Amino acid sequence: MTRSHDTPENTDDRLPPDKADEASTRVDDQVGDVAIDADRGRRRGVIAAVVAGVLVVALAVTTGFTASWYVNDRSREHLDAQYIDTARQGVLNVISVSADRADRDVDRILASATGDFRADFASRSKDFVEVVKQMKVTSRGTVNSVGIESSDDHEATLLVSATSLVTNGAGAQEDPRVWRLRVKLQHDDDGILIEKVDFAI
Repeated sequence: MTRSHDTPENTDDRLPPDKADEASTRVDDQVGDVAIDADRGRRRGVIAAVVAGVLVVALAVTTGFTASWYVNDRSREHLDAQYIDTARQGVLNVISVSADRADRDVDRILASATGDFRADFASRSKDFVEVVKQMKVTSRGTVNSVGIESSDDHEATLLVSATSLVTNGAGAQEDPRVWRLRVKLQHDDDGILIEKVDFAI
């Protein structure tokens, strides 16, 4: 008996050249797309980081500017309040005098004065005290309103409206006197002092 041997088929898994090129192209395209997507992702990340950094810097600058503005504004408000207090008290010192304490009244006025106003009042202070005592003057003053006409870090001009009730040996019994004064203040290392007092029209 003759045995027959089946010859196995010769199978070749390799694709034809044209198909192989097409498949390789598809793979290359897919790899390229993945690389492009990855690159785009990295770029987006970089751009997002840059934008975030810019926003942080802008916010810091804006916050710093706002804080600086707030501090400066608060400092100006505080200084203007000091100007108002000084003008109010200065006018009260001038229009509130008494024969019983005339010397102390003069000292108080001079303590808050400077410049021409202080020099002028000091030169007349002796006569002022004598007249107040001889006429038995008593004057009680009240400041009705104070307004800032102009101000900066070194000086200010304010308008002061005040009233005083005057009693003296000539017969006045709490007679009202109305005052409208323009007060110029000077601000330096010695504090805030009255430099000039004029009647306001």
